[in-house]
Amino acid sequence: MVRFYTLPPDGIQWNYLLVNSNNYKILFKLKWRHAILDCGVERFLRNPNLKDYPKTFLEYWKYKERVN
Repeated sequence: MVRFYTLPPDGIQWNYLLVNSNNYKILFKLKWRHAILDCGVERFLRNPNLKDYPKTFLEYWKYKERVN
């Protein structure tokens, strides 16, 4: 089975969402079955000296998780 993950336009219900750190709040507004958080690798493109995510990265997102 193939699943397509996307961030649908307003008014369209979709069970499989793809969100990033800028639009994750949409998860609290929609019903969904499964979501993928884009971890934001562009931060490494903007800062070539960055070698890893900040130590608090996973702690920060743990509090944003919820069961739907």
